[in-house]
Amino acid sequence: NAAGYPSRCRPFVDSNLSLDILFGIVTLTCMYKQTTKPGMFDGCIYFNLSTLTRKITKIWEEEFAKLGLSPSHGYLLFAIAENPGASQKELGEIMELDPSTVTRFVDTLVVKGLAGKPVRGKGASIHLTADGKRQYRKIKKTMDTLYGKMQDHFGEKEFGSFVDGLYEARQSLSDKQPGPADESR
Repeated sequence: NAAGYPSRCRPFVDSNLSLDILFGIVTLTCMYKQTTKPGMFDGCIYFNLSTLTRKITKIWEEEFAKLGLSPSHGYLLFAIAENPGASQKELGEIMELDPSTVTRFVDTLVVKGLAGKPVRGKGASIHLTADGKRQYRKIKKTMDTLYGKMQDHFGEKEFGSFVDGLYEARQSLSDKQPGPADESR
């Protein structure tokens, strides 16, 4: 029965070919047709999120470059300011980053004179320097400006709902990694 197949594949399903041959033809034909059409990944979560991430990252990088930081370093500095005395381990949990990544980012902030850690190691508490506190205020303004630009572009309510949905999706994937059957979209 062709009902379960996309319309572009139905002519192949309706023929009287054996199921094995039919499956191969349908799969190859649908893959070929999908790869030759613009917008072929419009329904694909991976493609849409990856593309959106690249576009959003470009906007964020341009704004954070004015502060001499990458967005990742800026967000870590923000997390340090909002969580005084947090350890690298705690910052990793807040930022959902691997310990080695947090170490590299903290070391960069220390070299730039924006953060300090009195003791070496992952258990050390991280603090902002006076320059780091000044930079924090600039980062906060930049984040507010970027958020406002996104609200203006998408609409305040729509953007809020979108961010809430992304958060919920992120949280649900933290609890359960998708299995093979879940990865089709």
